Amino acid sequence: MKRRGNPLPPSPSTDAKAVAAALYQAGLHDGAFDVERLFDTLFSSAVHNHAMVAVGRKYGAGGETAYHLVFGRLVQDLGKP
Repeated sequence: MKRRGNPLPPSPSTDAKAVAAALYQAGLHDGAFDVERLFDTLFSSAVHNHAMVAVGRKYGAGGETAYHLVFGRLVQDLGKP
């Protein structure tokens, strides 16, 4: 995130709201939250794609979809201002 100008809170931070807000901001694209953008920002698109292939192999397409939906909803519910 820091490479893209969206630094996370200081590492000793235990403020879950601050971490969620930083994750939410990292996932914004054209004013809307996009979990795909968040993953690409956090990990790079190559690492994101590799991880999703691994999740898909282990849990199937439904598992991959659930992973995105659940994580995206958590970030939005906790991080959206």
